[in-house]
Amino acid sequence: MLILTVRWKKALKAVYVIMLSRISAFQLARPGLGWMEASTKRISWSLTRKAFFPTTPTAAKAGMDPATHSAVNPDGQTSTGTSQAPASATSSTRRRRRPAGSGASKASRDFVGMAKGTDTGQYPSFSADNFVQAASGLPTTSPEDPVFTVLGIETSCDDTGVAVVRSDGVILGEALASQYKIHEQWGGVVPGLARDAHASVIDSMVEEALKKAGMASVAEVGAVGVTVGPGLEICLRVGTETAKALATTFHKPFVAVHHLEAHCLMARFGQPLDSREPKEEAAGTSASSPIPPQTRFPFLALLVSGGHCMLLECWGVGRYRTLGGTLDDALGEAYDKAARLLKIGTGAAGGPAMERLAREGNPKAVVLPVPMRGKKNLNFSYAGLKNAFRMAVTRLKEALNLGEEEDFDPKTKADLAASFQHVAIQHLEERLTLAMKESERRGVHTLAVVGGVASNQAIRARLQVLCEKRSLARRLEKEQERIWDEANSENKGGGTMEVEAPLPPWELVVPPPRLCTDNGVMVAWAAIEKLRLGYSDVVEGRDVHARWPFASWQNST
Repeated sequence: MLILTVRWKKALKAVYVIMLSRISAFQLARPGLGWMEASTKRISWSLTRKAFFPTTPTAAKAGMDPATHSAVNPDGQTSTGTSQAPASATSSTRRRRRPAGSGASKASRDFVGMAKGTDTGQYPSFSADNFVQAASGLPTTSPEDPVFTVLGIETSCDDTGVAVVRSDGVILGEALASQYKIHEQWGGVVPGLARDAHASVIDSMVEEALKKAGMASVAEVGAVGVTVGPGLEICLRVGTETAKALATTFHKPFVAVHHLEAHCLMARFGQPLDSREPKEEAAGTSASSPIPPQTRFPFLALLVSGGHCMLLECWGVGRYRTLGGTLDDALGEAYDKAARLLKIGTGAAGGPAMERLAREGNPKAVVLPVPMRGKKNLNFSYAGLKNAFRMAVTRLKEALNLGEEEDFDPKTKADLAASFQHVAIQHLEERLTLAMKESERRGVHTLAVVGGVASNQAIRARLQVLCEKRSLARRLEKEQERIWDEANSENKGGGTMEVEAPLPPWELVVPPPRLCTDNGVMVAWAAIEKLRLGYSDVVEGRDVHARWPFASWQNST
């Protein structure tokens, strides 16, 4: 027994020497192991394991920065492998593993096939049922002058937006700081860099907006509104803490704004419907045309952006019925990834670059599959189209004998962009047609297209045609029903048929392109909508929500 023990000790000593030699070799490439300390102290198993089997995160295996893992698109959605950044910029965004036995796998299986943005009970939901009457007060008005002003602050992603807006729909002052140049080199939004950029300009943006509005300080506004979610948590905190400080310092009503609701409510931006005459615009306003009338509730909203693709029925402030959403990629995200394959634009500029290039191409040059044609639900999916486009690009390069780094000629590239855009919009049209038929049964006949991608002119034009086609189809269907009813009535010897009111046509509402993307105006307007109903929020303890789905609201219609 003693002999075996001695032999084992010799064997372990030999292994020990080999370990030390291996560690010294690895130390040249990985100085963080602490060579001097490791050589003079007893080597722990964890250190030995690091030396022989260096841990390689999944992100690093895929060629991404291990500290970053992913780029985050506007509105807080993530897309794997689209940006790389220094670890110092994104340390707060590293993924945490759930403890074993936590039921994470089962929960993930339960949500398979459900659209993003759906209320699954995982996160606090947003609903008018949670609104509080005048929790922090209401703006001071009078019967003679019921108009009030709101300072709106937006920092949910990579744009710092501040605006002073009057409750009759006049933009008094606006300031916007884009971070496009900061994130361009990474191919996507880096949360840590975005937070630092917000913090560096937020005060100057508030001052600029107030100056353009002809105001000396926040004391002259009626209330303060700010986006508190959904979005990048560390970015949301910059704007929220600033707004809370201003509301507290100047004793102003405070309104917490839902980012997606703010986009939807931009369909109602403008002169109140009950106003008899449009008011004259104040000096310094950026509005250059008569203020349009507001869109009445209810309306069908298509929310399309870099992080969201949703269909909602909007029945009131805080009252939304989610009809469908994307199962994977959002439309703006798909545009950006397709643009990278064609090496045009970078980051958030990919979508506009694709739109410009597509104008010069043939939309039927490359055959691509329309997603979910066999499905009759109202969800979207762009991951399959994105993959089909990638394969089409690869096959075309092989056919033309182009290397990986070689580029297509301008005509071929334009044809590819046009073909992708044609099918991407076709998917929208098919889902919308189903949604319009369903919403018609509840008396909805207005379509609002909101979000950053709503600034795409090709989408606007084709959805306008879609509304006209659906209006005509409804009239034909109604006429066929009338003829059928008259024939049945005559056969049965019935009396005179009642004359029905004509069906209202579908109306398309789209905000001006500059107000489709993230901005302070939409936040101020959403706050105005809540304040008109008598709602405001408590400042103390107000937190942000990285995820904040709409609660499933059911109307009685």
